[in-house]
Amino acid sequence: MKIENLFSKQDISQVSQLGNSIQCFPSNVQTLGRICEKDSEFYAAKMYFNLALEIIQRNDACDVIDVADAYVNLGNVQTHLSDFHQAKEHYEYALAILLKELGPEHAYVTTAYNNLGNVHNKLGDLGRAKEYYDRALAPFV
Repeated sequence: MKIENLFSKQDISQVSQLGNSIQCFPSNVQTLGRICEKDSEFYAAKMYFNLALEIIQRNDACDVIDVADAYVNLGNVQTHLSDFHQAKEHYEYALAILLKELGPEHAYVTTAYNNLGNVHNKLGDLGRAKEYYDRALAPFV
């Protein structure tokens, strides 16, 4: 059985409506997305990551780092799907949040720079890729 078939569309729709009532729920949905991603079920992963982002954005109890994490996960899936422009957009959203919240030398920020470097490399923009790789390495040099 495919992971994406664990829940019917009606189940997912009802879960989406729960919103604020389950504070830890977005992480559970993200976990389902990660399972799908590891099983190379990228469209199912994308569905779960989008649902998690939707819940996080409606839930005042969630941290902004949760938003960044959701965008990183979506960027990863878009990269697997070879939609590099969409991946770039997700990674840029995540980077903006992470820079503001954690500062340029935090490990999660350097990973975001590296992700953007990889995407620009895939897009053939090697100069921009090098800029992001250099930023990723800066705290360690």
